[in-house]
Amino acid sequence: MRLVISIKRSQLREVLEELGGSFPDMDIVINIKEEESKQKIPDLTTKNLQQIEKEMKEKQEYPT
Repeated sequence: MRLVISIKRSQLREVLEELGGSFPDMDIVINIKEEESKQKIPDLTTKNLQQIEKEMKEKQEYPT
């Protein structure tokens, strides 16, 4: 028998504790859904990363 569960990462500990000894002969698959971050982080493109890298190198070459 197979059990599939979808949970949030914050629920993982409780779910594992509950399932730990309850189903010794069962295959258990846990899908972890990523929770929304409290702080939105913008998506960075390769171009953005290259620009940031360039700016960091310039600051190292010409410290203020």
